[in-house]
Amino acid sequence: MTSAYILLGLAGSARREILADLILNGLEGDARVYLTNEFDGGDGSAMPSFSGVQYCRWGIAGGVVSLDSPETAPETVFLLTNGRENPVDQMEILSVLLPRLGWEVTRVLTVINCALLARHGELGEWYKACIHFSDVALLSCREAVEANWLRKFINAHREAHNPCLLEPVTKGCVENAPRVLVREARRLSMIFDDTDPLDDMEFDENNLPNEPFDLIGKPDPYFERVQSGARRIQLPDVACFLGAS
Repeated sequence: MTSAYILLGLAGSARREILADLILNGLEGDARVYLTNEFDGGDGSAMPSFSGVQYCRWGIAGGVVSLDSPETAPETVFLLTNGRENPVDQMEILSVLLPRLGWEVTRVLTVINCALLARHGELGEWYKACIHFSDVALLSCREAVEANWLRKFINAHREAHNPCLLEPVTKGCVENAPRVLVREARRLSMIFDDTDPLDDMEFDENNLPNEPFDLIGKPDPYFERVQSGARRIQLPDVACFLGAS
């Protein structure tokens, strides 16, 4: 079975460097990296070349997903999301696509641009959504923020009892790459888990339904929509923070 890692985060957050470090220092065997069109070199950088690593493309346009050669995927793949688009839209599509391909989502990672978040607190809701789906949050661009801000961010995360791990990133490198890639789910979201809809229903011997009911599980809170079709939880548009693409 193919093990898939999903990498969330904003464009310009050193995700290329971090991914290269994870492949070089945390992975054994061949891998394939799926890049969105965002990684076509628009910012002047490119993914490094590694032996045993193949780079392919994936993307979403008009609700249609394109994915190069999924039928010949190796044991490990990385999917880098588009860091200029809504992560919830992308996760909703991947939650349907990847199980159909027979890929197991091993971990979801989020790269947090600490410098940008410190300057624009409005991005907190965007990152909160990413962390909801993630097993590990990688704290990038820490050098540009005050120690007090970083301490408050970490303490708030711990006080919320969020199981998602926080891992520091220094100059594009994580402290322990194998630990980041270990097979251990720590995410709040259950979109990639096999769950029983009965687990969401509050039944006991004194509270049994009198009418037939559908066994349909509750949607992820970020996937919920109101009657108009809009998402119940809205995320900020990151375009104004990232500038023109």
